[in-house]
Amino acid sequence: RERRALPFTLVAYASLTVTASVLVIINATAPIWAAIVALLWTRAVPSPMALLGLVLGLLGVGIIVGFDATTLNTEGTGLGIAAALVIPSPRVSIIVTGNELQQSGNPLGYGQVYDSNSPMLKACLEQMGIRDVHIYFSGDVPERLNELLQQALEGSDLVLMTGGVSVGDYDFTLGAFDACGVTRHFHKIRQKPGKPLLFGTRGHSAVFGLPGNPASVLTCFYEYVLPAMTIMTGDRKEMITRKAALEHTHKKPAGLTHFLKAKVEGDSVSLKGGQESYKLSSYAEANCIAVLPEEATDFEAGQFIEIHLIP
Repeated sequence: RERRALPFTLVAYASLTVTASVLVIINATAPIWAAIVALLWTRAVPSPMALLGLVLGLLGVGIIVGFDATTLNTEGTGLGIAAALVIPSPRVSIIVTGNELQQSGNPLGYGQVYDSNSPMLKACLEQMGIRDVHIYFSGDVPERLNELLQQALEGSDLVLMTGGVSVGDYDFTLGAFDACGVTRHFHKIRQKPGKPLLFGTRGHSAVFGLPGNPASVLTCFYEYVLPAMTIMTGDRKEMITRKAALEHTHKKPAGLTHFLKAKVEGDSVSLKGGQESYKLSSYAEANCIAVLPEEATDFEAGQFIEIHLIP
């Protein structure tokens, strides 16, 4: 992926396939003094920035061209583009830990529940157009977990591990990080749910150690993994932040930021029942996450709070 010094560089934000969004850097040789920036959207609608750029181009300030990604081949040849440098969609691995988790289709053993984390995470990734996803099950065997993490790191840009991120007798994710040479950047956040969240990197691969409870996993995906994926892919499936008026009073203890499943309608937001970290049912009715600050304790009806819209 060598970058050559040419008269100008055309930087395009695009989706070259139906499954992945990519950042395209196109080298051209036309004698134009200014860079031509093209924002390519996955829909056949020129972006506002593209239209603005077209106007600026007519004024001699520069040119921004907007066109659908599916026309890249035909339109690209018309622009004299011979080759495109691309950043492909990330390869993702999901590692599920815990002897208590059983895969769907298999009978449950004593003390077991069906795994909901891996299909949930896979669905979220597919919503972003990411389909190169591999799922592994390690159980509570440290050696097996180390082996799977090593394998995932060798073939993935992003690794999502669920469970085993606390400091109990059967929490082996921290040890796997150390065994595989993953540098820890943070562990434990003053938040609820998802307090034991873990993040590290090795080389160009990023690793998230997510909690084990499914609602915690989904909240941490939206609040942490999704922004990271946006940076990695250039995709715009991000959570929009806005304010809404709380429909009813609410109390919480100080010390932790609370991320609560909620539903916004117009300018008002209601907190859903079933906020426990193991309950996913309230997520089925939620369309946003309410963010209650760490030190705040009392919230009055009509008070405006921050919400993150679920994409």
